[in-house]
Amino acid sequence: MRTVVYDRTGDFEKASRVRAALGCPTAIAATRIDPLRGVDASVELGGDCSF
Repeated sequence: MRTVVYDRTGDFEKASRVRAALGCPTAIAATRIDPLRGVDASVELGGDCSF
C-alpha cells in the first residue's frame, strides 16, 4: 500500500507541505474534501514509508 496525504479542505498546498514534511519520496498528495473531519489534511501511511 502506498502512503497518501489527503487534502480535506480544498487547499492542496497544505497537503503538499505535509507530504514534503514526511520525507517519504513515494508518498502522493490527493484532494478528497471532507469538512466533517475537522482537519486540513490527513495521512494514510503505507508500507512505502518507514518511520
